[in-house]
Amino acid sequence: MKVWIKYLIGAVLGIVLGNMFPDFFADNDIFTSGTKVILGIGKYTFFPLIFFAVAFSVSRLITEHLLLKVFLKIVLFTAASSLLLTFVGGAAALLVFQGRIPIVAEGGLDFVLPTLVQHITMIFPENFFSIFTITGNYLLPLLVLAILIGVHMNPTNLHTRPVILIFDSIARIFFDINSLIIEFMAIGIVFLSAFLTASLIRNQQIELYKYLFILNDWYASPDHTQRSRL
Repeated sequence: MKVWIKYLIGAVLGIVLGNMFPDFFADNDIFTSGTKVILGIGKYTFFPLIFFAVAFSVSRLITEHLLLKVFLKIVLFTAASSLLLTFVGGAAALLVFQGRIPIVAEGGLDFVLPTLVQHITMIFPENFFSIFTITGNYLLPLLVLAILIGVHMNPTNLHTRPVILIFDSIARIFFDINSLIIEFMAIGIVFLSAFLTASLIRNQQIELYKYLFILNDWYASPDHTQRSRL
């Protein structure tokens, strides 16, 4: 059975269980802590896999003179997808949403975006070994370091050729470990989707955000027919 089919079955089963037993899944501390464990297992080998695979891939692309071509494709794809998603989001906000979501809290946590200098400091810290100790989801420093190492791994150099083989071997090892984790993560998806579904159901203010989840009512409404004629 393909992996996406396993994940789909696990997600659907979890949604069904979350709808049938919302109190059990939302109030149980085991599932609350279990979701963090499941997400942690899912990211367990992701960072080292990305680091070694990107470094080896960059070295291989330079050898085959394809680095610039691949880089331009990535930039174009990122720009095109960003524009498309921006257009879709704007169209949905103008056509689907019937009004602004009301403010349900008077205050909240202040979120300040890092400045350009702070971003550069995180990418290039005083000691690059500290990159491997960063916790969270900030992947950019690791990617930059992997690209720098890959650029300087010349396969024609006798000193760097063994390092290329080591990076290739380690990347394959982490790929196999990650594949094994992905195969068994379908079981965790059941409990994760059940917990999230139960949490949404237990949220008393979920009605305020119904347009973020349900769009079919708009397509079936008379207003949509009139707008489509216009």
